[in-house]
Order: sequence, then C-alpha cells, then structure tokens
Amino acid sequence: MQKSVKRKTALFFSDIVGYSKMIARNESHTLDLLKEHDIILEKEINKNKGTVIKHIGDSIFAEFPSINEAAEASVSIQKELAHRNTIYRGKDQFKIRIGLHQGDVVDKDGDLFGNDVNLCSRIENIAINGSIAISDIALNNLEGNWFTHKYGRVKLKNIPTPQEIHRLYIDKKEFQKHRHEDVINQLIDLNINIVGADEQFDEDIQTVAIMYPQNLGNPEDEFFCYSFLEQVITDLQKIDKIRTPSISEISRYKNNNQPPSEIALKLGVSNIAQLSVINTEDKFQINMLLTSMDSGEELLSKSWTGLHNDQRKISASLISRMADIFKVKLSEDLRRLFDREYNIDNTAYKKYLEGKFLSDRMTYGQDLNKSENLLEQAIKIDNEFPEAYAALGMTKNLLGNYEDAEGLLETALDLAEDSENESALMVIYNNLGIYYKERQKYKKSIRYFEKGIKLLRIYPDNLMEAKFIHNMAGSYGRLGENDRALDFSYKAQKIYKKLGLSLGNSYAEIAARYKDLKNYDESIEYFNRAIRAFKAEDMSFKVTMSLVIQSDMYNNMGEFDKSIEVLDKAVIIAEDFQDELMDGRIMASYAIVYQVQEKYEESKKALLNAIEHFQNMNRNNLVVKTMIDLIQVYLKLSDIDSAKSMYDRCKKLSARINDPMLLSSLDKLEENIK
Repeated sequence: MQKSVKRKTALFFSDIVGYSKMIARNESHTLDLLKEHDIILEKEINKNKGTVIKHIGDSIFAEFPSINEAAEASVSIQKELAHRNTIYRGKDQFKIRIGLHQGDVVDKDGDLFGNDVNLCSRIENIAINGSIAISDIALNNLEGNWFTHKYGRVKLKNIPTPQEIHRLYIDKKEFQKHRHEDVINQLIDLNINIVGADEQFDEDIQTVAIMYPQNLGNPEDEFFCYSFLEQVITDLQKIDKIRTPSISEISRYKNNNQPPSEIALKLGVSNIAQLSVINTEDKFQINMLLTSMDSGEELLSKSWTGLHNDQRKISASLISRMADIFKVKLSEDLRRLFDREYNIDNTAYKKYLEGKFLSDRMTYGQDLNKSENLLEQAIKIDNEFPEAYAALGMTKNLLGNYEDAEGLLETALDLAEDSENESALMVIYNNLGIYYKERQKYKKSIRYFEKGIKLLRIYPDNLMEAKFIHNMAGSYGRLGENDRALDFSYKAQKIYKKLGLSLGNSYAEIAARYKDLKNYDESIEYFNRAIRAFKAEDMSFKVTMSLVIQSDMYNNMGEFDKSIEVLDKAVIIAEDFQDELMDGRIMASYAIVYQVQEKYEESKKALLNAIEHFQNMNRNNLVVKTMIDLIQVYLKLSDIDSAKSMYDRCKKLSARINDPMLLSSLDKLEENIK
C-alpha cells in the first residue's frame, strides 16, 4: 500500500444528463453512447495533460496540473458535443454537465480523497445541462479572458458553507445568448438552492452516510436490517452537528457494488459507515466499518452483539463512538435518552420490528394484514409496549379500521406518558396528529403537534421539529387559516434548508395552501417547484402525487384539458414504480374529471379500475370512498340496479371501517337509491 500524499490540484467531474432514464429506455443503445462519450472526454482530458482518476458509471473524475488546463479541456469537450448533437437525432444525442474546482486532495493508492473532491462533485451536480460550473476559487485562478455568469451563493448538498459558483461559457457567442436572469431562471428550474448573503449556516458539521446493512443471514431477516438502519438514522438526526442522508436516499444503494468512495461522492458525505448484520432467532450481531472519505483512512472497525430488544442500546453505543471520533459533544439530555433502559420482552420486540417493517414498506397487498397479526402478537406478549400499540394503530388506520386505530393510539400515549418514554412520545404525538388530521379533527391534531414541539425543547431534533411544523401547517390550512398555514410552511422550509434536505414536500404544502386561497398562479408555481425537487431526488412516487393534486386544482379552475394532461404525465411516470395505491389514485382522479365533463361511462370505468387497485392493497377506506363515487355515477347513468348492488356492498364494508364521514355520505345516497 502506498503512502498517502497531500497536495493541491485542479479537479474535474462530469456526468451524462438523464443517464438513468436513458438506460431504463434502451440499455444497449445507451451503453454504446457511453463508449463514445468516454472516447471524446478521455481524448480532450489527455490532450490537456489531465489524468482520469476513475469512471463512476457515466461520470468521469479527473485532475489537471492547472485549472487553466482543466477549463480548456472542459470547453473543448462541450464544443465537440454541441457540434456532435447537431448531426445526430434526438435518441442519439446526449449532454453532459461539468464541474471544476481547485483545492487540496489526499492521494492514496491512485485515488483522490478530501473535502475539495466532494465539493467538486457537488459543483458538477448543479451545472446547467450541457454546461460548465466552476467554483469562485478556481475562477479567480484562471488566466486569460473567459466568459462567465454568476450563479450566486449556492447551498450545496451536505456542504456546510455556501459556495460562490459561476457558469463558464465555451465562447463569447454562447455567452451573449444568455442574460444573467436566464441563468437564474434555469437554476430555479433545476431546484438549485441559491441563498442570500445574510443566511448563515453552521460550518462545524460532520457528514456521514450509514449504508444499508448487508444481510449475512436469511432473506427473511431483511426486516432487521431495515429496522436497525432506521434506528441509527433517527438517532443521528437528533445530533445537530452531524448530518446524515435519509433512509430513502440510502436505500437506493442497497446491494450496490460501487466502492464506498464513489457512493460518498454521490451522497455528498465525508464519511461512510458500512454495516453488516447477522440475525438469529433471538440475537443479532452488527459489524461496522467507519471510513473517512477525506483521507481514505479507516476510523473505526467494531462489532456489537445483543438481543433484539437491545437495538436502541446498540444504536446509541455506535453513535456515541462515532461522535467521539468526530469530536462532537452529545448533550446531557441526549445521553440520558440514549442511556435509558427499555424493559420490553425480546420476542415481542422482534415481532414489533417485523410488523412495523411490513406496514412501513407495504410492498404487497397482504402486508398490512401480516403487520396487523404480528403487532397484535407483540402486544399479547408484552401489553405495556407503547411503540407496538402505536404501530398497530397506524396499521389499523391504513386498513380503514379507524375506531380501533384511535383506541390503540390513545393507549400507546397513556403507556408512554406513564413510563416517561420520550422517544415513544415523539413518535406517538406525530402519529396522533396525523390521525386526527385525516379524521378532520384539526384542532385536536394541532394540539398533538404542539406537544411534540414542546418535547423537542428538551431533546432537540431539527428534522422532527420541521415535520411537526410542516404537519401543523396542513392542519391550519384545513381549518381555513391559510395565512397562518403559510407562515408555518415557510418556518419548516427554513429548517429543511438549514439541514440541506429536499424542499419538495415543503413546496407541495405551500402549493396546497395557495390552492385553498384560490391563488392558482402561485399554487402552480410551487407545484412546479415541488415536481422539480422530487425529480432531482428521483422521487417518482412524489412527482406523480404532485401531478395528481395539480389535476384537482385544474378541475377547480375549470381547466379540464390541463387536468387530463397532467394525469397523462402521471400515468407515464407511475409505470416506473408499479404502485397499486398510486395507480388507484390516478384512476380516481381521472374519474372526477370525466364526471364533471358528464362522461359518465368513462368515469365508471376509471372508478372500477381504482377500486380494484385499492382492494389489492387492502385499503378499505379508499375502497369505500371510491364505491360512494361510483354509486353517484350509476345514478347519473340511471342504472339503479347497479347503484343498489354497489350500495349494499359498500354498506357492509363501511360497517367494518366505522368512519362517520363515509357513513354520512352513504346515508345521503340512501334516499336516491330507494
């Protein structure tokens, strides 16, 4: 092994715009384009004295003796690709982004590490499609005449200090085509976070990605891998000085064979913790390897063994060791929370973990029923287990058993308050807030969100605080207090920005509030921002959901053609992830448009389709709601027999759900059917 050497260098990162979608559409053709891409880039890199450090999928990481040579190579590459794309047709064209920076690196075994490597990777990530982005430091060291427009002060993902970034043009002619306002508008479209000079961010932050644990046991032990990962990430999010990617981001790299250094660049973190799990009947072992991506050095290699009900204790121990290595001091309140003893039966805890996993992930139609069974078993074994009651309550809620759900959540609250279980209380307050919001008891919902925020005064958790505030905004919006709702939405957004998290959910909530205010122009703008943010994070499900909500707004505006247009887009995107619940919601939305347009046959077909999807997921509440809509359509078609038959089916199913709102809707229909 070679000795690590620290030195200064000019850094280059590139990647192909939309590569993942190109691969999904036509893998063999895209791989042919990738070969051509590599030939073009490597030729210009070598010609300008650069060295390719490595290929990372469609990305190239290279270094140059000087920033001038890096810039010359980048300009030559973009010129050649621009010329090439004038010759070829759409499917044979491709564009790349390039990021340039200059700084310190650690050279170890032919690979480069360091904060500046990470920074250059993030700069490339925000380059406008087909262009070059360059850091202020690198630009100031460029010699000669270059044409640039300033991005402004940009908050890059997981980079604590905002950076001054510029767009570097290939020549004067290209520069003169764009005004500075055009550049800013393109950045907004790409969901790039430009911050004001007065916005301050904590620079003393450590970043670490906890990778999805490798399952060294049986496939059915997958629930424990996910549960332990969720526990560690949830605990880490309580520490203000440590940033970690969300579990949804990490899950993208499950079973990924890329080296940790490459994953770290994609996630924008300075440290990687690799985990492996061996799970047995009543015990488990966690192995962790923590590596610095700034130096390439191994920081910690350790194993922990315990019973399933030791999960929290081991997560706390792992994080405490990590905090010591990062020289991050944990508050006394947080240490007390981590040191707390939980006397929960081991078998009950294992069943709880497995049941919650099935409910949270909900991959198959029967998952909710299996979850319900496992959680009921957990409670039967240990009837003072608040988290199990809460999880069962939320599962019953998804199944449409609202009365049982409310009772279970209230029992969970009583148990957690009696035992002063603060960790459980934070989750239960949020669950109750969400439950009562869905039941349209908005004032009660707000009270529970407020209780959660008060608890966070003792155990600060910025992400949880943002969630509580965001959810409160939704409740105030439903109460018609839209100005107050917007104020809470912007407060939550400020925290999301501080944490460097996606603003998609925040934009969507603000859009919904403007929709309620009938300020449709603002609503459309924020929905578009939400969609851009979700696309940037490859969150196809949420893109689709935003389009479905947008269609509802167009219905309110009487613009039914636009409503159908966005639903058609939703159908195409939904094909990427094959989700029964989303497919059902899309069909139900089509039905609304058709009904308003008095296309009752089309509405009937869409509703029958939606019901089938909801039944496949055992979402009885949605099944009943959609059946009620279908009864109304049958009445419009004067098909009384079908209306009566559907009414009888709906009445039986609604008795199991016991939702006053749905029962009231059914009662109103009864007279029309008779």
